[in-house]
Amino acid sequence: MTQQLVLMSGEPARPSRTGRLDEETKRVGREGLSKARAALAEASQRAAEREAARLARRDNELAQRAKAARTAAKVRRDRADGDRSAAAA
Repeated sequence: MTQQLVLMSGEPARPSRTGRLDEETKRVGREGLSKARAALAEASQRAAEREAARLARRDNELAQRAKAARTAAKVRRDRADGDRSAAAA
């Protein structure tokens, strides 16, 4: 490296010929930032969609388990009622 970078000390920046960017470089930089922001927004949207799908699958699974538990409870209740009827007869 031929030149040591100076850390900013809170002083206002002084214009220097070496620190200025030409318009083409600025345009390319802005375009790159725009593309990066779009890519991040798209990735965030995809992640939100995946999470929503995961939660929907989980809700469906929980509903199926609840239904199976209600069915099993009904079967046990019906058997218990049958046993009581047979004992009373």
